[in-house]
Order: sequence, then structure tokens, then C-alpha cells
Amino acid sequence: MTFSKAIKSSLIIFILFFSACEISNDWEVIEVDYNPELIVFGLISLNPEVESFVRVYRSLKLSEESEIFTRIDTFIFDNEFVYLDSIYEPAGLIKDAQVSIVSNENSIPFNFVPSDPYEREANFYLDTIGAFIPQPGTIYSLNVTVPGYPPVKGELLTPEIPILIDSLIQDTI
Repeated sequence: MTFSKAIKSSLIIFILFFSACEISNDWEVIEVDYNPELIVFGLISLNPEVESFVRVYRSLKLSEESEIFTRIDTFIFDNEFVYLDSIYEPAGLIKDAQVSIVSNENSIPFNFVPSDPYEREANFYLDTIGAFIPQPGTIYSLNVTVPGYPPVKGELLTPEIPILIDSLIQDTI
């Protein structure tokens, strides 16, 4: 095969290969009959340095944005430089839930506490009155009520705090 025949053959194969591909800009529209559901995450901490909290969200539809613009924040550095930053919050965040933890017939309300805009972990339901002090070996019930959603209930038994016996821990050095 001569060089010119090889070029012609390659050109024909190239044209056939790329002309067989159909390019379409028509996107398939996916519509789903979907009702969002509640997503609840709670942490009961026996460690006094870690605060117990509850987070309440709703699942999002496919067509929804994951974050919502809330405001613009302004920073001024050295009285010269002005920096504007957009502040967003999760679209599924639920701020109007009734959250309580029940133990031994005592119900302790958890209230929504919005966070500072630059906190990594934000928007929790917390015990704002300081009455919730978790104890080991206790059964706790979580009750979450949000208008327009079925109530969410959960229950757990906190573990006993382990006792470490120094003589049984082998030295690693």
C-alpha cells in the first residue's frame, strides 16, 4: 500500500467514524412524583466536652438546588480592602421542628440554634437551657415533629462508660 492510499483510507475511515455519531442537544427531562422525607441525625454524648445535638433536614427533589443564597457578608481588611462573600445555607434545612428528648418521664426541648456563617458544622437543635445531662445506661427517646411531615421517633440505650485497667494494657514500647 502506498502512502497516498494509506492517507485516503485513513481519511475515509475518519469521516465514516465521526459522521456516524449523532450530536443532540436535547436533554431528557426527568420528572418524578416524589415527596420529600425527613432526615434526622441526633448525637447523645456522654462526654461532657461534646455537646449533644440533633439535626433535622428534608430530602430534596431532583430539580431543587442544594443550597439557598441567604445574604452577602462584607469583610474590611486594614480599612482598605473590602471583600464581599455570599452566604448560603442547605436547602433542606428544617428550622421549625419541635425536637425533644425524653428520659424517665422528663421531656427536654431542643431549640434551633442558627450558626455563624463561617462555622463548618452549623444549624443544630441544642438544649439551650442546659437541663440535658446524659447518663450511662439510660434509655432516651427522641421525638421530632415538623408541620407537613409524619412524626419521627427513635430510642436508644446509652452504653456504660468503660473502665480501663492500666495493668491489663500492655506497653507498646
